[in-house]
Amino acid sequence: MKERSFEELQKSLVEAKAHPRETGWDIYRYMKANLEQMSSQEARTLLACYMKMGLEKPSLLHSLILNIALRMAKRFPDFQFDRFFDMWEYPGTERIIGYVDFYDEKHKFYHIYDNLSRHFVAIDPHNVPQVGGFVEFTPIIPEDGKFKTAVVHMVFSNATPEYMQAGMNAFGTYQAVVTGINEKEGLFNYHITSEIKDTPEGTITPDGTAFLGLMQLTEGQEIKLLLFLKRGKDGVKRNYVAKLV
Repeated sequence: MKERSFEELQKSLVEAKAHPRETGWDIYRYMKANLEQMSSQEARTLLACYMKMGLEKPSLLHSLILNIALRMAKRFPDFQFDRFFDMWEYPGTERIIGYVDFYDEKHKFYHIYDNLSRHFVAIDPHNVPQVGGFVEFTPIIPEDGKFKTAVVHMVFSNATPEYMQAGMNAFGTYQAVVTGINEKEGLFNYHITSEIKDTPEGTITPDGTAFLGLMQLTEGQEIKLLLFLKRGKDGVKRNYVAKLV
């Protein structure tokens, strides 16, 4: 559907009580079409108008409006995103710690995992994460479960050991012992000795294989693993060791 002009949008806002849902979509379409031209004041005014309409949530429209707000927060330093997010009131929201696994430069997606191995995507966040680091985020899980969004509130800096340690402690690690080393292929085998968490994403196995990297390990050595389930190219989720700590 064609987006509204500003004059048409103004008319829709005046008549919003008669058709609030249609006006909500009009606000979204107008803001999406004018992301690069809008001022901070105009963006904040339109988002405030949307929030006052009290539309149902969760909904596709409500999630799309959140993405618009994230884009505005990225553009404007005076956009108080946390204040907007408190008003946004998505049911069941919480703040948890996640690990930033990789960055998709083409789509500007940061891929984030929580300690239950759930996979979330932060879309061009205003708080920019660092790959290999940790973030505090709110997971937004739609009712159909097809697309999980991470709203990033705070970044644990890779450059600061204290922050990294705090993020790691909050995320959680597994105690393990090295059961074998294959130096030729740069791999090592391990056995998890601590209690394994239940996760809705699958089953973490007590035994697994990981890349050695630059680590010098010996058979029988006790180690700590930052580990979660990750889907492989074959579509199967398996143990994935993100870090040795």
